[in-house]
Amino acid sequence: ECLMGNHDWYMSSGSFCPRSQSVNDCLAYQRKIISTTNLNWLKTFKLQFEIDNIKMVHGGWTDPIDEYLYELNEDYFNKIDGDIFISGHTHIQQLVKFTNKVYCNPGSVGMPRDNDPRSAFALINFALPAGVFLLSISACSTLSK
Repeated sequence: ECLMGNHDWYMSSGSFCPRSQSVNDCLAYQRKIISTTNLNWLKTFKLQFEIDNIKMVHGGWTDPIDEYLYELNEDYFNKIDGDIFISGHTHIQQLVKFTNKVYCNPGSVGMPRDNDPRSAFALINFALPAGVFLLSISACSTLSK
């Protein structure tokens, strides 16, 4: 299953980005070339996703598509059921531990916005007490015979 991001939303709903003409130019082109199969696939993406006590959205819990979570505070998350919250709209990697909750933005593999050119992502390991790990890599290499 896939989580819907803002660009997925713009494509699947026929809407445009309220902030960027260059994004809208790309959307206009993409709408000309996208197949019906791929467009229908985008429409299956979920606005929110939950696994056990982990809640995931692209933006924030007030607006799953377009809310930016730059200023994080514990009160915001205390109003939402769950223990671990993951979103990524800002593309800025961070892990914040509050009293009883954890927020993670895994960052961005292809479009970082934190002045760090490395690919940023997160891993969740349910077998370890810490559970959420942030990682960044400069480049991927392949093994050859």
